[in-house]
Amino acid sequence: MKKVCVSLSAAFGWETIKRLAFRMERLGYHSVWFGDHLTSGGRGQAHASRFECWTLMSALMSLLNNLRVGSMVLSNSFRNPALLAKMAASLDVISGGRLELGIGAGWSEREYEAYGYEYPRPVVRLRQMEEGIRIMKLMWTEEKPSFKGKYYWIKDSTCEPKPVQKPYPPITIGGSGEKLTLEIVAREADRCNFFGSLEEFKHLLEVLRMHCEAVGRNYTEIEKSMMASIYLYKDERKMEENLRKIYNSSEAGLGFDEWVDSFKSKVIFGTVEDCIERLRAYGDLGVTCYIMRFEDSRPFLPQQEGFELFNEYILEEIQ
Repeated sequence: MKKVCVSLSAAFGWETIKRLAFRMERLGYHSVWFGDHLTSGGRGQAHASRFECWTLMSALMSLLNNLRVGSMVLSNSFRNPALLAKMAASLDVISGGRLELGIGAGWSEREYEAYGYEYPRPVVRLRQMEEGIRIMKLMWTEEKPSFKGKYYWIKDSTCEPKPVQKPYPPITIGGSGEKLTLEIVAREADRCNFFGSLEEFKHLLEVLRMHCEAVGRNYTEIEKSMMASIYLYKDERKMEENLRKIYNSSEAGLGFDEWVDSFKSKVIFGTVEDCIERLRAYGDLGVTCYIMRFEDSRPFLPQQEGFELFNEYILEEIQ
């Protein structure tokens, strides 16, 4: 059975987030996910009001009964991994085992500088994430673990209570770097997450399979998830109008027809039938977890029409 999920922007506002999450829970969605941004994200608008990811997840979790809540993805650099392990175990217990832990190496230099974090080169951030994941797993599964790595260390640490989910909450690593990120996915992740065209997705899965073979990991043990921006319409005239609006705000430097081909290969844009066809095509590649972002042509607003169309015509179709 497919897992159908929604990614919501932490810039939507608390009342909007609660309303949408409650609706998702009633409709039977698997989970809701939030990005981990401090100053940026959301179509390049650096100063938009937004909630801190972990605070938002914790507050929302206390209001929900069944819907799982996840991060897509936490920046490893923002939180000490031992502390994050403690935070995650606590929230997993409080929620009755509904935490989804998505993590990445971090990418926005502007955010790092704004909040006073060092911004190492990519290979360092990736290896820091790898060590951080190893520390978290030790904290969740051992009584008094110790670890000494190149970047982090713990000594006779404790993490009680342990997570409800065993051996620990599922770890999703978001990222598509073929040399290092996917190697770490092969070693450490329970789930990978990519976005992009079908051709790009297929290629990344082939690279992941090679990394799994190299490290002795069963490729099928790693769940495949995809995140996609979705623009869903019933009225074709409105669909074309919004396509023009998105193009005019994109500053892509391409002609309209060329831009449309590129844009539509990386998002899900069109009618209900278009959406079902694209999602099934990703499913044919092995995707079992769909994380949807319902996009509007206006910044920081969920596309209500698309959400309603998805709920009425698509949700049960692809589960």
